[in-house]
Amino acid sequence: MDKDNKFPPFTKEIPFEVPDNFFESISEMTLARIKQEDRIRRKSRVLWSTFAVAASLVSFLFLIPNFQEVRVKSEPIQSEVLTDILAKLTDEELSYIATTSDTEGSIINLNTNFY
Repeated sequence: MDKDNKFPPFTKEIPFEVPDNFFESISEMTLARIKQEDRIRRKSRVLWSTFAVAASLVSFLFLIPNFQEVRVKSEPIQSEVLTDILAKLTDEELSYIATTSDTEGSIINLNTNFY
């Protein structure tokens, strides 16, 4: 062997051994591993979607009080105040109130700013 050559000469021997029936069973082993990974993915997907639904329900329960209608006690309007409010309305506004109160049968909301 040459002293300058640091690599041994190549031989035709294979330096490793392949397990028996490796190439015959590699397809089955690969498919089994893929099925196992799919099961793990399905379990994690179900787990995450369960957590998402639970988080949505909890957040919804915390938001419900914000959506409830605020009820304010109102006192009856005195006739002098009502007269003053109606005096400030234009003819067009009065006719609108008259038509909507007749058709809808509702009480006029005097808290609306007409002016």
